[in-house]
Amino acid sequence: MLNTMLNTMFKKKRRTAIGVDIGNRAVKAVALEVEGARRKLRLKGYNVESTTAVATALSDKALGETVRKTVSKLHGDERGVRASVSGNTVVVRYIRMPEMALEDLRSSIRYEAGQHIPFDVKEVELDCTILRPPSNGDGKMDVMLVAARKSACERVLNILKAAALTPNCIDVDPVATINAFLLGHTPEPDKPTALLNIGAKQTTVSILSGGIPAFTRCIGIGGEGLSLAIARGLGIELEEAERLKVFGDPIIGSHLDMVFQSIGRQVRTSFDYFEGLASRTVADLYVSGGTSMLAPLREFLSRTLGVPVHEWNPLDGVELGPFADDETLQSIAPTLDVAVGLAARSVEAG
Repeated sequence: MLNTMLNTMFKKKRRTAIGVDIGNRAVKAVALEVEGARRKLRLKGYNVESTTAVATALSDKALGETVRKTVSKLHGDERGVRASVSGNTVVVRYIRMPEMALEDLRSSIRYEAGQHIPFDVKEVELDCTILRPPSNGDGKMDVMLVAARKSACERVLNILKAAALTPNCIDVDPVATINAFLLGHTPEPDKPTALLNIGAKQTTVSILSGGIPAFTRCIGIGGEGLSLAIARGLGIELEEAERLKVFGDPIIGSHLDMVFQSIGRQVRTSFDYFEGLASRTVADLYVSGGTSMLAPLREFLSRTLGVPVHEWNPLDGVELGPFADDETLQSIAPTLDVAVGLAARSVEAG
């Protein structure tokens, strides 16, 4: 189901597209369309709905109802959406293969994938794209390989079916975040740029080199780890801890250090691995996801990693129109990177 997932743009594209990010505590949806002769992406609508419980505890039918409500407020007559899978069900690898056409690469990738992924190839959906043609005379091209467990893809399909929606494609979160970032940013060729998406249950690190993806890793630590640390430290319920975290209450500060340090170590390990292979140092770190809005975390990462840490708005490359002065949109924008990236890949933009 991951068909054509990694193409820069579909050859057959829609003029209006909806990206749906089915998170652990909320469903986020963004609708984009093409605007004017410049073919600028324009925001058609957005919506966020909290789930009645964590997603892993909900049935496909119950989660599908939340998805239905979220999308119904965007573009009533559009039933096709693009969704994604994430977490430890997804693996992204960067490999080198002999030069060949993309069609031939897709035909052969299943035979190659077994050497690079920790899953049985019979249990995954696979896709790939060519990142860079041969450049050093060895006849090998740089390839991004993505594998997602079939069980995770099937759950997303069941949720969308329960929501009475049609899946245009199933993507993966890390690729969607990269795509959203590149809408509004052009990384400098000689400055590797890292993207850090900190979600509820996981953190994803991706590094772009010369504007091209070169490294991706999923870390099993996220915002819920911070909420749990607050709850234990203060002796309060998890929901109250989540509320204190969201509002940035000063009382939580001393209870965050251990989780901060764990995230910092994992990100530093990722940087070290990339830098050892590329012989280049990560120059900038851009953070997204709900937990990224915690100022103490951004300050900790900058200090620990020794790189500038920037907030970024996934809608920087999108014409906002009537939403330009929407304060709610501006306040939640860092959480919309996956939904924006999903929609942008489906819409007709060229």
